Amino acid sequence: MYSLFPYAPLVSRIRSDAAIYALPSAYRRRQRGRHPKKGQRLPTPKQMAARRKKGWRTVEALIYGHRVKRQVLPVVCLWYHVGKDRPIKLLIIRDPAGKQKDDFAFCTDPAVDDAQIVERFAARWPIEEAIHDGKQLGGFEQVQGWCARTVQRQAPLALVVQTLVKVWYLKYGIHTKSAQPKGTDWTPGKDHPSYLDMLATLRRVLWDHRINHNSTLKGRLRGIWNMLQFTLCAAA
Repeated sequence: MYSLFPYAPLVSRIRSDAAIYALPSAYRRRQRGRHPKKGQRLPTPKQMAARRKKGWRTVEALIYGHRVKRQVLPVVCLWYHVGKDRPIKLLIIRDPAGKQKDDFAFCTDPAVDDAQIVERFAARWPIEEAIHDGKQLGGFEQVQGWCARTVQRQAPLALVVQTLVKVWYLKYGIHTKSAQPKGTDWTPGKDHPSYLDMLATLRRVLWDHRINHNSTLKGRLRGIWNMLQFTLCAAA
């Protein structure tokens, strides 16, 4: 974990039942053996969130485009199973309104500000969406090869293609009538397109250019083709 980001603090999720420990004491008793690398076992993050009454503070952070307040409980400790003897900052994040469940985050640099950790933790969501779309729609995990260099080429290229589709949509595709987001029975308030909507719009424009501009479809046949085209683009 640390070798990949030797100079940049890493913010991510920690297990709610993670085995965490206090920092080793600087005082060494007169006894044989090496100095202990970890202190006493601490309650799990989930237990801390339920038991701790003191130490909570309120911070203001920008989350999902909105500036909101969150209660946080910072604890500098060791996640020895993962980070060995390198201290981390465990941060329990709580919604004061109680609408969301507690989140458990950690940062590899205990000096990073709590509000910044909250914002960076929330910023992981768009990245997770991009990886999900790349796997489901872009062939990110369908590399057909055993060579390591094949994986190193194809996997990043899938994300590059995803970026190009989004750039095309923002510059050209968003102006097409079929690109406007429409609500459904289960998402009536949908007001922005998903990556699948962008991809379907691009496919429809390409098919329209290749077939409609080079054919003489008329009447009922053109209506059938338009319906088929819409269905295939949305399902592909």
